[in-house]
Amino acid sequence: MSMNPLTFLSQFGKMKEEAKAMESKLTSLRVQGESGGGVVKITLNGKLELIDIKLDSIVVDNRDIPMLETLIKSAFIDASNKCKDSITNELKSSNLSAFESLLNKP
Repeated sequence: MSMNPLTFLSQFGKMKEEAKAMESKLTSLRVQGESGGGVVKITLNGKLELIDIKLDSIVVDNRDIPMLETLIKSAFIDASNKCKDSITNELKSSNLSAFESLLNKP
């Protein structure tokens, strides 16, 4: 039994719409992780991108908090980008470059 090409194309279009809807949900999802009994908190979205970081003044000098939050966020983003680059290079070398678009940087 063969599939009608028009049916296939309409199903492909529906899958693209569903993928866009899922990406939107993942972007708006917020998950908070914490350590030290809540003195360090980070918020990620569903795409594992760092959205926010909060440090309690009990662990550092109040004057250092904004600078430390910025530095930690920058380090996380740097590590995340390096990880994405490594995965992209692996996909390219394994002929799976079709999946590269999943890892595009924002």
